[in-house]
Amino acid sequence: MSDALDSPENNPDGINPSLEEDDDIYPSLSDEMTPDDDLTGIIAALSREFDEVTQQRHKAGALKYGPGKFLTVDTLQEACDEVADLANYARYTYIKLRLLQESIMRQVESESDESPGGFVRSSDFTKPKGTME
Repeated sequence: MSDALDSPENNPDGINPSLEEDDDIYPSLSDEMTPDDDLTGIIAALSREFDEVTQQRHKAGALKYGPGKFLTVDTLQEACDEVADLANYARYTYIKLRLLQESIMRQVESESDESPGGFVRSSDFTKPKGTME
């Protein structure tokens, strides 16, 4: 990275133009939310986080490659490549979710002989506190 990008005049937001995918740019959910927040508040906070992350990545790209570089790139091909990556991420996430689900079911079954086959309804943890079914 050049010294020019390090200067506050050229980089007032302090964006790291060498942002790598492994860099931790996602804040912990606990930074903005409390256990008492309802699902609506959590969704709103995650939506704001999404806006911040996409803006940060846009700024980092502009610093690294130059403003408007996307105008000279085949963004359709880039998008096709990203969709293929996304498809793989969907598969990996499916596998992780199934492993998590199996782990939760085993945990519930081991904690209670009366559990309905380890079934845990998502509404048990997604409904706002204090609501009745």
